[in-house]
Amino acid sequence: MEICLFNLRQAAILVLDEAGPEYFNRAGGAALREPRARGFLVPICDDPPPGQAQVGLPQRLGAATRNRVGIGAPEARQLNALLREISSSDLYEVDGTRLDQSMEGWIFVEVYPQGPFSQYGAGPAFKAVLTWPNGA
Repeated sequence: MEICLFNLRQAAILVLDEAGPEYFNRAGGAALREPRARGFLVPICDDPPPGQAQVGLPQRLGAATRNRVGIGAPEARQLNALLREISSSDLYEVDGTRLDQSMEGWIFVEVYPQGPFSQYGAGPAFKAVLTWPNGA
């Protein structure tokens, strides 16, 4: 099964799992790549204040990675700082081993569930993709 994320309006975590359906999204800004991965999608709620769409998570992620295909250590640090702001119950970090495969709209991350209030339940860290609308 394939699931298209072209109409995704928010950021989401794609928990990588070969048993899940295959998701794909537009990514890479103007390069218009269509990366794919198998797993399970978990939306991230980070609604901006009314009338301030520019401070929404997809817009902030897009500003940090605009038209990038492959990111460097400076972008990874900027994204990590942003990801620390969005969750009080889990820790997200850019996967440093996959910077060359990460791009605007599709960033490989590691997720570290942080106890009883984690939206992923208690358990070990896992690999995932942070995805959002391309060009946000």
